[in-house]
Amino acid sequence: MRPTDALKIIKQLLPGALLLAALLPLRPLPARAAPAQARVVGIQIAVSPHIYRSRRVFEARLEEAVSAAVRQSGRRPGEELVLVLPEHFGTFLSFLDELGPIYSAPSRPVVAGLQVLTSPRFMAYHLKSAWKARNPGILATYFVFQNLLRYKAEGLWKTYTEVFSALARRHKAIIVAGSICVPRPEDLGRLLAPIYGTSAVFGPDGSILGIARKVHPVLEETMFLTPSPAADLKPIKTPAGLLGVLICSDSWFEDTYLSLRGAGFLAIPSISEGGHAVFSKELKGIKNNQLDVAEPQGGGPGSVMSQLLARGAAGRIFLTGASGAVQPLLSGRMWDLESGGPGIIVRRTGKKVALEFVDSIEGRDTFMNFLWLKKNTGAGGKL
Repeated sequence: MRPTDALKIIKQLLPGALLLAALLPLRPLPARAAPAQARVVGIQIAVSPHIYRSRRVFEARLEEAVSAAVRQSGRRPGEELVLVLPEHFGTFLSFLDELGPIYSAPSRPVVAGLQVLTSPRFMAYHLKSAWKARNPGILATYFVFQNLLRYKAEGLWKTYTEVFSALARRHKAIIVAGSICVPRPEDLGRLLAPIYGTSAVFGPDGSILGIARKVHPVLEETMFLTPSPAADLKPIKTPAGLLGVLICSDSWFEDTYLSLRGAGFLAIPSISEGGHAVFSKELKGIKNNQLDVAEPQGGGPGSVMSQLLARGAAGRIFLTGASGAVQPLLSGRMWDLESGGPGIIVRRTGKKVALEFVDSIEGRDTFMNFLWLKKNTGAGGKL
């Protein structure tokens, strides 16, 4: 066939082909798959007693920090966003709506005395608890604090869940809501109820996806907290994948990592009593889940930082299979309690681990960013 003949045939067939194409239904292009990754931001939020004066003040301070975290996260359309708050950020809600002197007190023992002496209803509750517990230390700081947590437990849990549920919905984010110290839901309001270090994970719809409870409280915390069984700690199913939550000192122990096998990512809400100075001290050991530290002398096992890296997420993330971890620290002063230091980001690729440190700055919020590749999901932690 000559080229001129082929051209004539094409011209004859073209009108019919165009008509047929117009009559056929259009087939849409396949939709793009949602990005197979999530943005994680650890929020080292700056605190002081005054942000707990009222729910309104607390919510405003939290919204300010979370809005800044969302803006700088780099989240793209379709990506999940996971926000991680520090340990005990919710615990201090127990001091909402107290008298002014509480917030300007110089120390926690003074706060404990004021709580008992300025609130007749709490004093009656506290004395009843002391009688039933056969505890003569009526003004002992941690016994007062323990009973305050029990006394306010129902309102404390209600405020914590309402505030973070609304925040998660508003920002369409998964939120690891720091931690709070409360009894289990079935024990709220019960005299002498056990209190647990508790971290709730909220979904983008505001629902509670799961709860993690602290397994290894440090020595001071054992004066008001009950350890939770390691067997109760499970990865939590989220839209971004399986999330493991370790509350601060739980990240020092092998059993908690083994409980979180299969997690795609670890969130480690933390606090550092003593602030930045603690990390340069020499670690003599861990006694009763408490860091035994001293000024550097040489010849010891190493600095607190070096040992925490070996015993913490950097050294033990392999036990879970997670691709990374974010460990934000509470930043600031709550009376005589100072917290701060370098928050840690752990990035794991196979058998290699890369670390990044984000220093907390008193009076300012700082942020820790991680890009989490999604994994398949599974069973979540029990409430």
